[in-house]
Amino acid sequence: MARHLESFVEPRSSRAAQALADEIGLGDLRQYRWLDQPSKMRDLGRRLFHWEHATQTSDLVKALLRLEEPTVEAIAVVLRSTTIAWITKKEDARLPLGERPDWQAAYDAAGIKLLPLPSIGEVP
Repeated sequence: MARHLESFVEPRSSRAAQALADEIGLGDLRQYRWLDQPSKMRDLGRRLFHWEHATQTSDLVKALLRLEEPTVEAIAVVLRSTTIAWITKKEDARLPLGERPDWQAAYDAAGIKLLPLPSIGEVP
């Protein structure tokens, strides 16, 4: 179930991925989902963009299993931490493999800057 949270999350976009999308006339990347990539985004073979689980699914599952009292409220807090982002394949290659408990630190180290979500404004 944690793997499919991407269906309920407003995706983010890196500045580099959005610049590439602008260059090829795609518009706002945040309107697309993973299934749109080969067709609507015209990214056959998924060579340009990467649908990134910034908050890795395995980290969400671990956080859920660590809950001492798995109330609806406690579970909701964990699930709301889900972050999905369109990044470029080049950016993806700079991210560390394996566990990434602090995705923001990993993105900072890799030089990946995300655009703000329209619904929440600028994010540091």
